[in-house]
Amino acid sequence: GKGTLYVTTKRIVWKISPGIDSSVYLELMYPVVLMHAVCRDVSSYPHQCLYLQLDEEEANETECRNDSIEVEKSELEDLCELRFALDEENNLQKLFEDFCFCASLHPDAD
Repeated sequence: GKGTLYVTTKRIVWKISPGIDSSVYLELMYPVVLMHAVCRDVSSYPHQCLYLQLDEEEANETECRNDSIEVEKSELEDLCELRFALDEENNLQKLFEDFCFCASLHPDAD
């Protein structure tokens, strides 16, 4: 659905557009994200997007308000996928770069 994506230095927050249902949101901490990339392959998804792979165990503890947010279960066990498509695809690379910077502030504990 349509919403606003906030990429901060501490977390990723997606809130559904005002007027639809302001109580719907998704909040992810960076350690939940195993991998992120720009996906430009419109044969695998209808829009260019920021693609995320999430640790399912960690993602289950993620704060998510409302069942209308779909996190796709991958064929690989313990892996969830999430895609953020932008209205302005020209901003996708900048979003990716900002995401990379913020993720670098949270190195893997191992």
